[in-house]
Amino acid sequence: MYWPPTDNDARQDGQDWQDRLLHLAKTQTYACDWGFVDCGAKDDATSHNGGAGNGKGALKIRVQQRFSPPVLSWCIDLNVTYTFYASGAISIRTIGIPQGENLPRTLPRVGFTMELPSSWASTTTTSPNRTPGSTKSIAVDVGGDIDAALTWYGRGHGESYNDKKLSQRVGTYAVQFISELWTEYEKAQEGSNRTDTRWLKLTNHDSRRAGQRQTLTVQFVGDEEGEEAPADRDVDLEGSKNLAPSSERKRSLFDFMASHYRAENIASPRHPHEVRSKRTDNVVLRLDAAHHELGSGACGPKTRDEYALVTKPFYFELLLG
Repeated sequence: MYWPPTDNDARQDGQDWQDRLLHLAKTQTYACDWGFVDCGAKDDATSHNGGAGNGKGALKIRVQQRFSPPVLSWCIDLNVTYTFYASGAISIRTIGIPQGENLPRTLPRVGFTMELPSSWASTTTTSPNRTPGSTKSIAVDVGGDIDAALTWYGRGHGESYNDKKLSQRVGTYAVQFISELWTEYEKAQEGSNRTDTRWLKLTNHDSRRAGQRQTLTVQFVGDEEGEEAPADRDVDLEGSKNLAPSSERKRSLFDFMASHYRAENIASPRHPHEVRSKRTDNVVLRLDAAHHELGSGACGPKTRDEYALVTKPFYFELLLG
């Protein structure tokens, strides 16, 4: 839920995040249960904690977590459900409930961050000859089969946020190197986000050389507008290779940021060369359901309330395959 404050954040909402120790908040797990579910049955679980599922079932793991700083005045309770389908698809459904006093007024983002091995960073072992921070994404036809490390359908090719996106057209874009997605600022801060994304696909270049095609596809799904977040509901992905949601669900837009820099390695340095010295060969992939808009706090008003990611209960579902 944290990102390194931008210049616009620093004197406005970023100060509130620091006062509430949001940058020190960690996620802790305090309960977990698991069981097999029948994808076609109305009953949610056929067995729990060790039961055997049938061939059409899926493995569901429910995790109760708490996101909080090293103080006891506030937290966000998380109910995360991982569902592993026989097709290889994974559903991650998250419900967050803020609790306590002195909650931060807003949150920078809501989503997941994962890290992939360096073999996902490019389609070749040759390092790109490019200036750090430059972007050389290429637009491709929808459905085109190209040799790319990352392909996405959404806004591009440059970075975009909810209040900084109209210059970025919606289309299908691809990069050969993950490093091409990085936007470098004179002062180290949050950047390189892509918003209004429909789907995202990464390719492991090691598997391509071995004659295989190992990919990771990402989508988000949501409920009908105005419908309350379900406490628990399945998405039928059995046999689906493209992660198409069931007829009850709608694909929802999301944000992503793929780079070679972890959040803590961007927040602490003050200059670009210091950030580059902390570069990792792995791919740091951030997948967000929502984000706080940038505003103009560095030289004007902060983000207006109607565009702010106000701290309140949230729900989203992420699909991987």
